Amino acid sequence: DTLGAAALGSFSGRRGVSPRLDALLARSADFRRAYAQYGNTLVSHASLFSALYPRHHGVYPDVIPGPLESSLVGVLAASGYHTIAFTEGAFVSAAFGFSAGFDAYDDGMLGLPRQMAGGAAQTFQRAGDWLRDEAQGGPFFLFLHTYEVHAPYLPRDDAARELANQLTPGDERTFPPALQTRQLLNHNSGREPLSSRDLARLHALEQAEVHTLDQVVGDFLDRLTQLGLESDTLVVVTADHGDQFGEWGKVGHGDSLHDRVIHVPLAFHWPGVVEPRRIESVVQLVDVMPTILELVGLRIPGDVDGTSLVPWIHGEQGPKRPAWSEERTARGECARLGLEENCRLDRISVREGRWQLVSSLLPPERRLYDLDSDPEALHDVAEENPEVADRLERLTEDYREAARSEPPRSQGLVDAETLRRLRDLGYVDANDAGSAAPGPTAPPSP
Repeated sequence: DTLGAAALGSFSGRRGVSPRLDALLARSADFRRAYAQYGNTLVSHASLFSALYPRHHGVYPDVIPGPLESSLVGVLAASGYHTIAFTEGAFVSAAFGFSAGFDAYDDGMLGLPRQMAGGAAQTFQRAGDWLRDEAQGGPFFLFLHTYEVHAPYLPRDDAARELANQLTPGDERTFPPALQTRQLLNHNSGREPLSSRDLARLHALEQAEVHTLDQVVGDFLDRLTQLGLESDTLVVVTADHGDQFGEWGKVGHGDSLHDRVIHVPLAFHWPGVVEPRRIESVVQLVDVMPTILELVGLRIPGDVDGTSLVPWIHGEQGPKRPAWSEERTARGECARLGLEENCRLDRISVREGRWQLVSSLLPPERRLYDLDSDPEALHDVAEENPEVADRLERLTEDYREAARSEPPRSQGLVDAETLRRLRDLGYVDANDAGSAAPGPTAPPSP
């Protein structure tokens, strides 16, 4: 969770931050231009599991319609796979419907808001113990999730703290979790912008968290090998979104469609089946489900938005398609514009080759970026390239029109207190809340 592509040394060029993950990407089918469909955990995971754009699955920060109607998990379970998840709850908890189709779903051992501080070591240990005790009984699908890199950035080991201090010489500050939450919202709303020094330190603390996660993932992969499972196991590494640190004037995620937020790692590793290669084609998280299903020999449902990436994985050319990302609401941006904090910005990003168009209904505007010459997307070139802007705008209008007329109202899956606390963390605008859904069966204790 929150491991944007730019956070990894393999993409940013920062050596020593993520050596184990970088090495994994180097021996995988490594998609260098993969994009998330939304800049927050809830909506992005819904697209990841359903292979549907947000406009089609209907899950948004202010709308929680219920369990996904179709998902990767359901297809695998119906095909005889044992399906299990070890997560850290919050926005991927069973209460949001993500447990549908799983035989067992572990929401983690931490309560809000401590969940957001992450606990990768414990979560990956529990998953590793399950593999040791249960994974020999037939095919399995394991979803393994951690908030280790999510704000608040709180490095938890000496190596991580040392890395952070190396990145900001002379600045060894830490920031309490509650302060970090206020800092991000105040910066994004324009009320109290963070200084360049503060931004640099927050970024260093985030990189320290990445370093901790990297070691945990490396240890887990070692355990997979020690258990004799590596050669028979497809490992997929990806993320739901990233964080930004001052780009486009924003911090964190959920308040812009900048690459720091929507550009994510995506790698498929399977010794003897998937050959290592770097792939520069534009792809999306909705493509993960079809790709997994084709790689393991199962039929891809016909009603999904994603497409299989297997042609690219095998060194062939797959179909070129635009990548879509959405931003329905954004508390900080709404406040900056002087609007109600739950205003409907309805921003859509479409990325095609070198071009990215960002279109907004509130305020009505469009911006076009040439990412080949301007990778940071700093200069709007719509006036210089009106034909490109008009064409992508027409695609965006078609995308909008293909949506549900209006996403359904929430079904009361999440209790009012949980929604209030999530909203206080800056993510959920809870206009209605009902009773909590019953929790699923927990995995057996190791």
